[in-house]
Amino acid sequence: MFWTPHYVRPATVEVARGLVLHSSEVEETGTLRQGRPEYLIKRKLWYRDFEVPAGFIFDIHSLPRPLRLWQPKHPQWWGPAAIHDWALESGLISLKEANQLYKAAMQDLGVMWLHREVAFAGVEFARHTFPDRITRIDPDNADLVEAVAGRDAVYHERGPGLRRAVFMAAKFAATGYLRSKGIPLP
Repeated sequence: MFWTPHYVRPATVEVARGLVLHSSEVEETGTLRQGRPEYLIKRKLWYRDFEVPAGFIFDIHSLPRPLRLWQPKHPQWWGPAAIHDWALESGLISLKEANQLYKAAMQDLGVMWLHREVAFAGVEFARHTFPDRITRIDPDNADLVEAVAGRDAVYHERGPGLRRAVFMAAKFAATGYLRSKGIPLP
C-alpha cells in the first residue's frame, strides 16, 4: 500500500488471530472481477462476532484503476476488505453497519488514519450512490451465501419493462434510419 508499513499492528491477539491473513491462507483464483484478480479465503475469518466462512471469494478492494496504488499488496492487510465484502454479499447486516465494521476492523488492524478515512469515505460514497449494485452476490459465492446466510443469489432488476421499451425504441429508430439510407438488413 502506498505509504504503508509492510507489517500490521493488530490491537489485540484476538484481532491478529481472526483478521490477519497469511499468504498460505489465500489463493488467487485466476479469474477477474471487473479487471481485478479474485482470491479464495482458505480459512474462516472473524472480527468481533462477525465471521467470514472459508471458501469465500473476494477482490480485495473495489478500487478504480487510478487508486489501485493505494491497495495493499500483502494478504495481512486484506482481512477488513474480506469482512466488508462478505457483509455486503451475505446481507447479514445493513450497509451502514458493514461500513462501520470495515472502519473498526481497519483501525484494530493498525491501518493508518489517512488510509482508513479515505477507504471509509469510499465505501460510504458507494452506499449512498449505488446501494443496489454493491449488495449483489458474486456468482462465485452464490452457493456459499445461500448456505450460510439463506440469501437467494437472484438479482431482481428494477424497471425491466422500461429498459426493454427504451431498447426496442432505439432498435426501431436505428433500423428505420439504416433502411432509409438503403442499407439491407436481415
